[in-house]
Amino acid sequence: MKPPYDFLNERKKEIDCVINEDIVIENRSSIPDWDTIPLEGKKWLQAESLACVYIDMVNSTKLQVNKHPKTAAKVYQLFIENMVQALQDYECEFIDIKGDGGFGIFIGTHASIKALCAAVTFKTLCYELLSTAIKDFKISAHIGIDEKQSLFKRIGLRGDWHNVVWAGKPVNMAAKLSALAEEQQIAISSRVFEKIIQPRFNKYAYLSCGCTADGVSGKSTSLWTELNVTGKGYFDFDKAYTCKSNWCKIHGNDYCEKLMKEAT
Repeated sequence: MKPPYDFLNERKKEIDCVINEDIVIENRSSIPDWDTIPLEGKKWLQAESLACVYIDMVNSTKLQVNKHPKTAAKVYQLFIENMVQALQDYECEFIDIKGDGGFGIFIGTHASIKALCAAVTFKTLCYELLSTAIKDFKISAHIGIDEKQSLFKRIGLRGDWHNVVWAGKPVNMAAKLSALAEEQQIAISSRVFEKIIQPRFNKYAYLSCGCTADGVSGKSTSLWTELNVTGKGYFDFDKAYTCKSNWCKIHGNDYCEKLMKEAT
């Protein structure tokens, strides 16, 4: 242990060094291997188009307080492991687990579309499989997605005492959108909405296939509900959009495949 003012004097030199150095920013179209992401020095990486899908478990606090530890352990394992697998399967480039949820990072021109496919797939899995897997607890999620430019770098100390920091809006906004979403709902920013209404995507991401719950084909309608969020000062956009639909059992595989193909 250092005496407090020895520690402060040592840190002052490091603080002055950071303040006086010229930060170097390198644009990247993908996330490099972990060991090559800058940890020390003045270099940061930047993604022009970075999408974050933030997934949070519903009622996790209630689970921790009221449920048996073995039940809680099963719930956490089922939720987190399946969340990670869904993100990986849809070409997520970085995954970070945050307690009872986590987030995935997608980079590229159509990063939001891949993030949406992963989110709907995991939400469908929660609805069809996980919600009834545990007798005393309904497993469900609320999800947020945003996309924007972001800086990133590893920050901390060498060894195990560091992590990647995402210095920009997407992770922060996606987390707040997740909190805005209701149970089994996805909330997206207007930035993401602008991507899904593009002609190449809107048939599969904006409009429903028209199938009813019992599989009867009907009229195609919008999947999204507009929300005015101007009164919430923490968003840097005026509108958000929410969706509660899952993949259709008849058309879901085809729609998802077409979206992923168009996003490649």
